[in-house]
Amino acid sequence: MNENFESRKYGFIKFQSVLDASTALETMNGKDLPESVKLQVAKFEQRRQKGDKKDPAAGESAAKFNNLFFKNFPGNWTDEQL
Repeated sequence: MNENFESRKYGFIKFQSVLDASTALETMNGKDLPESVKLQVAKFEQRRQKGDKKDPAAGESAAKFNNLFFKNFPGNWTDEQL
């Protein structure tokens, strides 16, 4: 939320399993939302994982992700709707 207690319309969700995260990514990314907006969903990787090609563990953890970044969801969505 911003200083006016309004949603910034993005968030991070940690799923209990890799399968749940994969399913959410496949079914929700690009979904049409009200106000002619498309939901954007992507794998969330910590900054040290994104560009660190020397770290073999980074590739492994990226392959076993269960954290997703959601953008453009309506500000009035509840935790249950997410």
